[in-house]
Parts: sequence; structure tokens; C-alpha cells
Amino acid sequence: MAKDITSWTEKVKTVIGFPPFEWWSYPPPILLDVFIYNITNKERFLSGEDPKMIVEEVGPILYKEIWTHTDVVFNDNSTMTYLVNRTLEYMEENTIDLNATLIVPNLATLAVASRLWDASIFTKMTVNALFRIMKKEHLIHTTVYNFLYNNTDSFLDALHKTLPNLVPVRNVGIVPLMYKDYFDNVTAFIGTAHGNELFSLIDRYRNSDNIPGHPDRCKTKITNATEGIIYNQMIRKDSVLKYYRKCICKTTSLYYEGEHTLYGLKTYKFEMAPSDLNRTYPPEEDCFDTKPSLPNGTADVSKCTFCKHYRIESETIRLTRLNNTFSAYPVTTSFVYFNHTDDSLNTCAEIKIPNGKMAPPSEAYLEPITGIPLKSSAALQANLNVKPLQGFDKSFKRFSGQQIPLCYLHYHSDGLPLKVFCLIYLMKALPAIGWMLTVLSLSFGLYCIWESVRRKQRTQNSESIKDANVELETFLKQPVIN
Repeated sequence: MAKDITSWTEKVKTVIGFPPFEWWSYPPPILLDVFIYNITNKERFLSGEDPKMIVEEVGPILYKEIWTHTDVVFNDNSTMTYLVNRTLEYMEENTIDLNATLIVPNLATLAVASRLWDASIFTKMTVNALFRIMKKEHLIHTTVYNFLYNNTDSFLDALHKTLPNLVPVRNVGIVPLMYKDYFDNVTAFIGTAHGNELFSLIDRYRNSDNIPGHPDRCKTKITNATEGIIYNQMIRKDSVLKYYRKCICKTTSLYYEGEHTLYGLKTYKFEMAPSDLNRTYPPEEDCFDTKPSLPNGTADVSKCTFCKHYRIESETIRLTRLNNTFSAYPVTTSFVYFNHTDDSLNTCAEIKIPNGKMAPPSEAYLEPITGIPLKSSAALQANLNVKPLQGFDKSFKRFSGQQIPLCYLHYHSDGLPLKVFCLIYLMKALPAIGWMLTVLSLSFGLYCIWESVRRKQRTQNSESIKDANVELETFLKQPVIN
């Protein structure tokens, strides 16, 4: 019976017009809170009076991340191929003034120099000459809006014109950096052929099993990961769930933490392990490290900071590569407030955490039968990975070899549409309904047998009485002999 219910559940989830499929096609928005780190002691740090920059978080700046899954094609091998698109929508409920002034690292100077840290001496001389002529600073005053959307600089423009292959972009705003290339071709497992463990998980991403930005030699693949909208069904407590979030350029593993009740439903809580961003061995197979090597608790995301550009061919569900532009700006990710990093972390910034505030978690509360998340949270910090800057102007020395926190992102969702809740309750009730139907069917069958026996007995009794009456009538009609 359970197997039949599972099969029915899988079919319903992938039938156009049914609530699960429609909910998956246009899921409820995921909320995004952005917190920017603002430097409060610029002059004291630059003069050497303070050994580190003091940074305080400014935010949240509120967004909705809108997902769509379109152009669905059901394949013969029990997979479906579709286009997924993610866009950001600024929320009117924001209380942070986009025109408010911040002091932040100048990505035009520090990020470009870090990108060119191992370039030729002639390239470095060009950068130094432009830097001195234009009299640029490494810590700049800007607005919240410019940091998020329009982080441009005349220095960046000049380098783009002078070294277009090495400096391919002019805008290093956080939002364009993250959402420049968010239209992807995905193939996922469906149906009963692959079992509960793989249902709805990714088979191929952009026609490959590689994580975008990582080469074929990388042993960590995107296959069997979830986008986070829905997980595989029939989840067990010993399951290890693989989750892919494009903005962190890697998959993460989620482990069972405990059983909880949300909205009257039993859920399994899975959370990201503190060691998930650690270095792995052997070092040459660690796809999320860079040169020089990163400390535990950080991961390189430069390989997909600006992904290669594609043209969408929705009629055939293909992505055609247009060019090999690959910016690879030096950005790393870590847990918020550098939690779970080891002592080898070099940072020239001290994060001033608001009193009593805890770093937001990375976790998901999943209904185990359907794999639908009733509540989820993912939070990671973006850092500028300043490489050793030998050969550059002496003003770069204060920042050389440092991890500088830029901002952190907190994605979260809570609750589901009523129709999806109703479907979950129905799916959970199916085993009990099936058991009741089985009992009723058995009872009805026994009743039919019993009634048939009773009818047969009544028929036999009726015939016996009839025969007895005939015999009696025959006996009574016989003449009496004196």
C-alpha cells in the first residue's frame, strides 16, 4: 500500500495543473535580507592608530527572490528539463535609506589588484601608474544604492579600456555581481524509476554534471543536489541532503538535527555542518580553495562570481555559450561573522556584532514524506579575498593577504500556500485512509460471504420445509384403512 501511495504522490507532483506542480513552477518568493558592513574608523585605521578596521552592519535591505520554472519537457528516461530563472525584487517595506552614506572597501582598486596579484611586472606597472595619476583611495564613501547596484569607478573604467581581457567589467555592484547570469537549464529526476532518494533532485545543470564554474576534474558534482525549493521525498533521519545555492558557487551538505512540529505537521530539521567550508584532502582535489590557500571556514566563489555568458534557446531548452568571459573576481564566502573559521584567518577588520544578536542559521525544516520545506534559512557572508600584493603601490600593503568582510545575505522562507498544506495533509492521511479502506473492503467481503451462506441456508431450509409439506399433504391424502 505504501508503495502505491508513493507512486501516486510522485505522479501528482509532476502533473501540470495539480497543486504541487503549479506551486513548483511559480513558488512563493524567498525573502532575502542584505546586511552591509560599514567601516566606522577609516582615518584611525589608515593612520595606523587602530590595528584593524571596525565594521558595523547596516540593514536589513529587504528583497524578494522570485523563482520561475518554465519550458518544461518530460524526457523518456524519467527526467524533466526546464529553465529556472531567479530575479530580485526590492521590497517597499524597507526602512533603510538607499541614499545613506557608507564607508566601504574600494573594489575598483583592491579587487582589481587582487585579481592581478600574479600578473606580469608590466601589468602591475600599468595599474600603479593609473592609481597614482588618478589619486585613488582604498576606502571610499559611497551610498547604499551604489554599493548594491552601481559600484563603478573611473579607475575601473580606465583599466577596462587599457586591459580589457584582465578587467572585463565596469560595475562591481553586489546585485549585478550575484544576479547577472541567473537563467539556467536544469534536468531533474522524476517518476518512480529513480526511487524516493532522487525524486526532484538535479541530474544535470547547463547540460553538465559539473558545478558551474568548476572544471571536469572537480570530483564534487552537482548531480543529486536540490535547488532548495523542494527536496527528495521519504526523507530518513540518516539522510545527508545536498543543497546547491548558485551565489556560493558550491554544494553544501545538510545533516539531521532533530524532529520538530510546525503547523501541526511533523518535520525533520536538517542543518549545515560547521565543517562544510573547511579544506579537504588531498589539497589538489579541493575545488573550493584558491592560491594562496584559504583557511578552514572559507570557500572560494570567484570561479562563478561572473559566469560565462549564454544565450537562452527556450524552444529546445538549450543554453548556447556566447563567449569565454570569466571575470573571477576574488570573493570568498564564510559563515556570518566569520563563525567556524580557524585561527589562520587573516582579516584586517573587526566585526562589531549588535548586542544579543546571533548569526542567522543555515537550516531547513522538511516534511519527510513529501520533502517540502515548511521553513528554511540560509545565511553566508561575502568577503573580499585580497591576495598578496607585492609589486603594487605601498598603500596596498595594509590590505595585502587579508579577508575583508563586505556584507552577508540571509535567505529565508516560512510557510506555504493553503492548497499545498492541504495536499500535504492529504498525502499524510493516505496510509490511514488506505488502511481503513482495506479493513472496510475485508469487512464487506466477509459480510458478503456470510450473507451468501445465510441465503443458501435459507434456500435449503425453505426447500426442506417445502418437501416436508409435500410429504405431509401426500400422507394426509392417503385413504384411512379400518
